[in-house]
Amino acid sequence: MHSPKEPFSRNKGANPMRPNFDEIQSLYGKQEFRIYQEAIEKMQTNEDQLPSLPTITLEIRNATGNPNVSMSHLTTLIAKDPSLTALLMKHASSAFYRTADKPKNLHDVIGRLGMRAVENITLTHSIKSLFVLRDHQLKNLYKQALRRQTLKACMSYYLAKVIHFPGAEDTLIASLLSEVGTLTLLVALQNHNVPAEQTYKVLCQHYSKHLGAILLAKWGVAPMFLDVLRKTGEWTLDTGKAVQLVDVINLALFHSIHHITPQNDLEAIQTLSAFKKLAPQYTNLNKENKLLIIEDNIDVINELTKYFG
Repeated sequence: MHSPKEPFSRNKGANPMRPNFDEIQSLYGKQEFRIYQEAIEKMQTNEDQLPSLPTITLEIRNATGNPNVSMSHLTTLIAKDPSLTALLMKHASSAFYRTADKPKNLHDVIGRLGMRAVENITLTHSIKSLFVLRDHQLKNLYKQALRRQTLKACMSYYLAKVIHFPGAEDTLIASLLSEVGTLTLLVALQNHNVPAEQTYKVLCQHYSKHLGAILLAKWGVAPMFLDVLRKTGEWTLDTGKAVQLVDVINLALFHSIHHITPQNDLEAIQTLSAFKKLAPQYTNLNKENKLLIIEDNIDVINELTKYFG
């Protein structure tokens, strides 16, 4: 991850959706572009401008991290937020957890999901409420970004469950947190004219990961989430022989880009390090060169996105 003040180079990262070098250079240094840069860099150096997690989220995180927490205390905390309660109930009733009996109360929900999933879903729920935007155009950009990120997160979660990835419960929140810097960037721009599309893309590519890393450090999330943020979109990065959390998320990112932006410059899926690690039974592709285990179950994945608004 590069410093936000250093010049752009030809070899930063591996995201194929990145604007090309000539487009970047044509913007860098222009007065209008510099105004946006200054707004973002001001936020980077002033932690008070960055969103803070709600008190209820912090209380639930502390409770789920306490091995001696009582179930009654945790259910009382969660019940303070009716929308979170509804989300957890929906999630516990989803296809991934569906059994003969639906959960009847929060006690059942927590027992079915587990503490880790409750903590992650609570954080996921909080993210939506943290970024308050007044400008209509910025709100639209926010909705587009959140829609794309939610699809990617649910693809990550579904894929992790199907391939029996041992850290499946972390994929949903890790995927969302990997792009939280984009949402933060929109907050930094809210007192300025909405940038042109190409300018916005360049700003996202140049600043979103750095902003995201600062925000995650402020929130005190686990180091593995910061690691995922830094490696998301690095298609050919060698992360070892076994499938890692970032591999699952990169496969989901690849497919979510295809769904949101069918006309793109993505390389063939066979070039992805993550694809090469999949067990043979999961590598079947459709005629568009995408994983059947995702494409044949896109309705289930889209249904899961509804649980998160």
